Amino acid sequence: MTWAEGDKLEEVDIDAPLMPPGLDDLRAKRDVQRGLPGFGALADRSIVYVRRHWDGEDDGGPVYLMEVESDGRRTREVELAEDGSGRIRTGPDDWPFNPPVVDFFDPELAGQEITREEFEEQWERAVPASGL
Repeated sequence: MTWAEGDKLEEVDIDAPLMPPGLDDLRAKRDVQRGLPGFGALADRSIVYVRRHWDGEDDGGPVYLMEVESDGRRTREVELAEDGSGRIRTGPDDWPFNPPVVDFFDPELAGQEITREEFEEQWERAVPASGL
């Protein structure tokens, strides 16, 4: 907060008719999402478990099982190899930073939800990253 106060960051009214560059696309995306089934379906949850490719890419690469808190930040994660062979588990101590990675209002997120039991089963089978 002290750092931000010193820089005199500009406040933005998200309902303003004109948005700063970079934010107008985000608002347009949200406006589209509002009309889709599943919008906000997970927004009232405190923890969600999801299966997804990193950055939502569905065209190959590793799959991540994530335990995510309501602010969109991971608390635990299991990385499955593309062929499903390897499992590596990581947590906050393994990440140099932990920005929000999911938006609980995103309608696509509802289709990526898995059960806590599925996550826990893979977590137990995975090798800790610190042990590699």
